[in-house]
Amino acid sequence: MRFDMLPMFDDGQHGDGQAGDGLYGVQVRMHAGELNWFVHAENADAAAFLPERAEYEFFTVPVAGTVVINELMAWNVRTVRDPSGEYDDWIELYNNSSSPVSLDGFLLTDDTLDIVRWDFPDITIAPKSHLIVWADGDTWQPGLHANFSLNSAGEVLLLSDPDGRPVDRVVFGPQSPDISLGRYPDGVGAFRLMNPTWRAANDSGVAVTEPESRPLLCWLESACPNPFSGSTVLSYSLSAPAWVSLRVYDASGRLTTCLLDDYQTAGRHCVRFSARETGAPAGIYFAHLAANSPGGNGGECMKLVVAKE
Repeated sequence: MRFDMLPMFDDGQHGDGQAGDGLYGVQVRMHAGELNWFVHAENADAAAFLPERAEYEFFTVPVAGTVVINELMAWNVRTVRDPSGEYDDWIELYNNSSSPVSLDGFLLTDDTLDIVRWDFPDITIAPKSHLIVWADGDTWQPGLHANFSLNSAGEVLLLSDPDGRPVDRVVFGPQSPDISLGRYPDGVGAFRLMNPTWRAANDSGVAVTEPESRPLLCWLESACPNPFSGSTVLSYSLSAPAWVSLRVYDASGRLTTCLLDDYQTAGRHCVRFSARETGAPAGIYFAHLAANSPGGNGGECMKLVVAKE
């Protein structure tokens, strides 16, 4: 993730009170999705960051526009059927305004290199209302169907206006069956995993229940070094023999490389991820480990990996 450096001023003109009062401020132009920020302060003798591990840790402010991506489900097993009776991925939009909004010509995509992948027909979303788009590629079926499906392993979802300007976006990691990702408070808040509230307001009291405790089949232990330059070693363990898949995705959810797809014995294992060899530029990546044992036990986990120049 790339950050832009903006100086702060004590001049009383940047939301910081009165000039000379020791309070510093800066005006920031808000874009779609969310604003990530940290503070860097320095003088002639020292420098400090807040949070301390910036820019790998930072603060986030949700940015809500008129129409936003409000909830999504990328792995719909038995939650809700589309008008044709199929359990398909779905995306919920919400109109935060008090006026109807025409979505004619708005764009929706899961590929930032192809923002015009699917455009909305002449349809209007009512004020303070929800609208469902089925992400299944079945554009000939009744209802509103995008020409792509969501990737349950994680990806980016981008909503743009008819001129191609971003309106809202969400980047998500691996998803679980029948668990949605939604904003709370409804329409304006940050995204969180939740039990689905299809075409209804997202509820703070609706949370993902903890699964029953059972031995883990696999777990990613570390990436060392992390952040890294050149390459890093991913370490993981298996509690039983299993077929293992270890893949790396970029921050947009696109597959960067498949490091492993093989049967392995129980125990600790290590695999090297080389940014140079895969041509991966500096940025944030997700290492996704999935395992399935002959006995039917399965598991998956994910770790954040940062490649730097």
